Formats: sequence, C-alpha cells, structure tokens
Amino acid sequence: MTNHSGISLERKYSNAPSNDPNNWSSSHDRTGSTPLGKNSDVPDSSPVASSVDVQISPNPFSPDGDGFDDETNIAITIPSDNVEAVTIRLYDLRGRLRRTILQTQGISRTASVRFNGKDDNGITLLIGLYTLVVESANGLFAQQRKGVVIIKKPR
Repeated sequence: MTNHSGISLERKYSNAPSNDPNNWSSSHDRTGSTPLGKNSDVPDSSPVASSVDVQISPNPFSPDGDGFDDETNIAITIPSDNVEAVTIRLYDLRGRLRRTILQTQGISRTASVRFNGKDDNGITLLIGLYTLVVESANGLFAQQRKGVVIIKKPR
C-alpha cells in the first residue's frame, strides 16, 4: 500500500467536473505538490476551454488589523452570459486547502468577493504565498490559478 500522507491532489483534466472523484490523482512531484505549476503526472489533454479573468487587488495585502489593505478584492469575469457555478479556493504551498472563499450555484458574467486573509476556521493565515484556484463546475472555462501574497507591513 502506498503512503499518500503529505501528498496533495491534482486535478487531471481542467474541463472535467471538479466534483468527479475520478478526475483527481495524487501528486507525483518529489515535493508532494505542484502549486501554480503543471500536474506532475497526468498531462491535461482536454481541449482548452475559454479562460476566466481573475483580478486580485491589492496583492500583496496585509490582514493585520491596521485598517490599511486588511482585505483584498477578488473580481472574476466568466466568458459567458450564462449562469455558471463557480468555486474559489485558497491553498497553501503544500497544496492544503486553507479557505473556500466562494462556492456558488450561479453567477452571471461577473462576481466580486472580499477576502479577509482568514482560513475556514476564522484564523488569520500566516505570511506567505498562497494559490487561488477559480473553477467552473461545468467546465465552461479552464481552471485559473493565481498567486496571493499575505505580508506584514513594517510599523
């Protein structure tokens, strides 16, 4: 039996539904994860779907409670006028899910959400680089990954 402890999951095909368990595999990268990179083992041979536009501002930001850049705004524009189910998740560099920022049954064209730098348990995340992943439940657009940086401003 293979030990998968400390190994992140990778989505095999960007156009296949993210809720399909057969569309996921363990990372074969020697570090155990491939944040912001290509999958380590399974090449994505599906046709490229339309892309989603993701803007993060400010980035970096500092959720330190000083009233300046404590939150960041995540704005997405999907490539269709149809209502689409969209999920936005934040992962740390080891590939661990830290926060589900948005999970909606439908947005039409654009959406904007504020992110306060806290994980799913309400704890402020540590300083560092995180991976924001925006996905379409129906494969309308290719998965989009963006780096998000949390910093601490000097006093």
